[in-house]
Amino acid sequence: MRAKGYMFTMDAVLAATLLFSGIIAASLFYIHVNENTETKIGSDVLTVFANVRVMDINNPFIAELIANGNISDLNNTVIEQIGEFASQGNYDLASRLILNLTEGITDADFAVYFDDDLIYGTPSDSPMVVSSRRMVSGIQLNKTREGYTSRVIITGVINRTEFAFVYFEGFEGEGNLTKFLFIPEGVSAESAYMELEGGGDFNLYVNGQFSGSYVKGSAGGGYMMADKWIINNTYLQNFNTGKNTITLNFSGGISYISGGYLRVGYKTIARPYTASNMTFWLPGINGIINLYSAFYVPGNITGMNISLHYFSNYSIMMMIGNKTVFEDDNATGESYADVTNETLYSILKYDELSMKSVPIRLGLKQIANISTDTGNADVVLITDLSGSMNWRLNSDNNGNTVTNCSSPSLYLSTTKRISLAKCLDKNFVAIVLNTTGNRIALVGFARDANTYYRGLTDNLSLVTADINSYPNSPSGGTCICCAINRAFNIIGSRNASRQRFIIVMSDGIPTYKCVNNGDCTNGPYEGNLTTGYPLWACCGGGED
Repeated sequence: MRAKGYMFTMDAVLAATLLFSGIIAASLFYIHVNENTETKIGSDVLTVFANVRVMDINNPFIAELIANGNISDLNNTVIEQIGEFASQGNYDLASRLILNLTEGITDADFAVYFDDDLIYGTPSDSPMVVSSRRMVSGIQLNKTREGYTSRVIITGVINRTEFAFVYFEGFEGEGNLTKFLFIPEGVSAESAYMELEGGGDFNLYVNGQFSGSYVKGSAGGGYMMADKWIINNTYLQNFNTGKNTITLNFSGGISYISGGYLRVGYKTIARPYTASNMTFWLPGINGIINLYSAFYVPGNITGMNISLHYFSNYSIMMMIGNKTVFEDDNATGESYADVTNETLYSILKYDELSMKSVPIRLGLKQIANISTDTGNADVVLITDLSGSMNWRLNSDNNGNTVTNCSSPSLYLSTTKRISLAKCLDKNFVAIVLNTTGNRIALVGFARDANTYYRGLTDNLSLVTADINSYPNSPSGGTCICCAINRAFNIIGSRNASRQRFIIVMSDGIPTYKCVNNGDCTNGPYEGNLTTGYPLWACCGGGED
């Protein structure tokens, strides 16, 4: 029994020894891991930035950014606004925004990157870095994040209102006028409107059918102001589809139109059509052929032809720009003439006419020798004598003086603008004063209009001498309004029954402004000046 009790005792001791050894081993291999709260800080910050909108934050710095216009979209989330600043290269605003929103919230060191570029970061020497990422769509460096997208679904086509126009461009006269108006097939006229400045009363005919009498000045028109007429609905039936012949027969005053249009409205479901070629119809003039007009080239000219049908016993000519493209010095009676593309191409530079409004002139070469009725026009001819008129026709460099108005050099690009203007002035006054009863006044201007001017006269030699006295090397600023005010002073108090006109010849770049009628400031013109070199003229007339 004694031996058996010894063995039991040894088993208990051995078990206790193993248990104690296990406890010691467990204590040696136990590692305590602290909860890594930093791994959640980065994720939490990005979650807040991605869900909170700028409009929901009460922060003085954000309020300042909104007031200064740095933040324009208040619906942006914080992370979108940070990305927007970064995409614009404005890392400073992005960094300051992050600092203002996170300061005092955490003591942990952290950094924010836009792609691989550091936007914001605090110093850290920690050997362990935990990152969190959040994708923001619609933002790219140096690219705008806003744009437009649209989707159109056609559910049906309804009638829409379109208009057909016939234009009276420039000066068209002197006589009864005929124009063509084109209306698409399958429609009918629903309205008609006419706005123009004419020389006198006239009757309107549409396809030979009487369509109303129109009295100058009866529809809001007046001195240099167009009348505006709504054509009575009873005359709409006179318009047909296809080509319509529009005729203006003058019954009083001077037979001309100095600008305007006739418009016809109709309903259609047809899609607008853009033609690859166009036809410019010259007006029919039953009287003295005297047309100053223009046509617009909406693309690049690849070819052009001219067809003329005229009845004249006087020499006739046609110009496009400053080039004569047709002459008939032996015109007698009814004639037809064609100018081919080959001829036009050899005269004109098509590339210089493309995408531009091109002036045209059609008239009688001996118009100065033709007189009809006694005239009653008072005309003030204004000429720019400022420093820019000393420049070449095609650039801002000094040009060459040409005094012989018959010289081919007059139309070269190297010629001074003043040389061409003086010749045009002399030609114009000769035409006007060729009609008994007409009178001319002159105003020359630079920084003011106080030196060169003459009151109304019918003495051609006198005004020609005045024009010759204009300087060949002009200088000074450009006060167009000064000259116009002086012109109004000359003709404003005259007999209101006479036709009154003001013509301005200038390169069209004013440098002074007028503050009161007749006054001119010495400061620069306060407006948007545009560059360009054409000589231009404006005109108008009336009985008021």
